[in-house]
Amino acid sequence: METWQRSLGLSGITMVRNNITYWIKILKFIFETLNFILGLFILFLVEGRGAKLLYASLYRMHQAVLYGWTRTVLLWIGDHLRSVALPQLKLH
Repeated sequence: METWQRSLGLSGITMVRNNITYWIKILKFIFETLNFILGLFILFLVEGRGAKLLYASLYRMHQAVLYGWTRTVLLWIGDHLRSVALPQLKLH
């Protein structure tokens, strides 16, 4: 161990732990940036049914964050039953 490390009170384990934390932060930043770029890429390229599927899955993920997965599944089942039971066109 070098003198500057001893003067700061850093042991070898602390330095390794700080180094790992540093690389985890860098990797997290890289993955967040890639997610943002890919999200923009998908946003401009997806059309039709694929866009509808992505939007629906994003909507359900937001519901899961707000209400939890159990309630989200129950809401999805209710929405599906409602769409089956109600007519697609209002006649009045």
